[in-house]
Amino acid sequence: MQQYRGRWFTTSASMISQLTLLALRFKSDELAILLGKDQNQEPYRSLTSKIRVGSRVDLNKLSAEFDGWYVDSSAYNKQMKAFFKDPNSLL
Repeated sequence: MQQYRGRWFTTSASMISQLTLLALRFKSDELAILLGKDQNQEPYRSLTSKIRVGSRVDLNKLSAEFDGWYVDSSAYNKQMKAFFKDPNSLL
């Protein structure tokens, strides 16, 4: 909630909260590329195929994919985590 000119407004929605968490978790440059249109190189291409619905990024799929990197300690997940996760993030 946020107060503006004596009136209270709702300032958060679930999608905004989810996007905020993703922004805190990912390296900024890598997230910008994922949300943009230039994903022609690996590992962007392999991740993009999992998180896109048509031409749009599905934030639920992106969040689930990120969380999945912590469930299984396969070489692929370790590589993806090392490439995309912000090393200064506590999340």
